[in-house]
Amino acid sequence: MITTIKKHKNLVPILLLACLCLWTTYEITFIKYEYGGELYDRRFTRSIMLAFIAVFLNIGIYFFSPIYFKYSVIATVFLGFFGILNFTANTFTVTFIIPFQPVSAMVALLYLAINYNRVKARLDKANELNLAAIPDPEKVESLKNKYRQKTNEELVEILNYHRFVMEAKIASKELMEQRRKESA
Repeated sequence: MITTIKKHKNLVPILLLACLCLWTTYEITFIKYEYGGELYDRRFTRSIMLAFIAVFLNIGIYFFSPIYFKYSVIATVFLGFFGILNFTANTFTVTFIIPFQPVSAMVALLYLAINYNRVKARLDKANELNLAAIPDPEKVESLKNKYRQKTNEELVEILNYHRFVMEAKIASKELMEQRRKESA
């Protein structure tokens, strides 16, 4: 049971939204609301119907085309956050700098909590890539010493092939420029 939940952990928030949609259907169908001393029937609004469609599309996408599930969930949460989708019979809006729907905000926070390790690893990887983009000057110098005996054609090959690291390309480029200056 636990392995199944771990395997399908990204489906859990959508299933919670589906349960909320079923509760909203019950509430609209059977519960009247009072306004000014009179009882009124609730109605399915366009935003509620769109929310139901989005939730059940997400469930279908999860099972039949899982590579698009992440994008459909992001779209659902985004549209719900700004009030285009409404998962409850009443419209709840919280205004903190901008008005937003708290149900979608809670689902977004739940997704972040569920995928915390993956998000953290991706953010750390982005920082590592920025640090890795800076060439190591000591390595460039050692490669320049190593490549001094190579011909210009071999240095051009180093520049053109993708299998060489950035420092090797910098070293070969600097050596070629140095040779041009010496020959001129």
